[in-house]
Amino acid sequence: MKQERDGLDTLPEIERFAASGNWQEMTEDDKQRFKWHGLFFRKQTPGNFMLRIRMTNGFATAAQFRVIADLSDQYGRGFCDITSRQQIQMRWCTIADVPDIWQRLTAVGLGSKQTGMDNVRNVCGCPVAA
Repeated sequence: MKQERDGLDTLPEIERFAASGNWQEMTEDDKQRFKWHGLFFRKQTPGNFMLRIRMTNGFATAAQFRVIADLSDQYGRGFCDITSRQQIQMRWCTIADVPDIWQRLTAVGLGSKQTGMDNVRNVCGCPVAA
């Protein structure tokens, strides 16, 4: 699956599925590749997805947390998870919700790209003595 197509090249397909809202037409390979963009299909909740939001070094501003809270209220049933890698997981969104979520995250300097599959993990830096 990885050799056939790079997961980072699937943005047009995500946008196409978001426009139609027809997640049922997604192949298993689509579901796996979309993880490179932080979008995870949830077998336990068909039709709903989990979106993982990158929090570089686990840091966020109050404005970023406000947007995450608003998005969680609107699309995530009022809650989200903080992961062991200091990222945020918002559950219960649909594929049609994703463009609005991404737009609002981008507006405050956040995103979901490369939070799943083969990616650079969150790195926590330590202060360096001068």
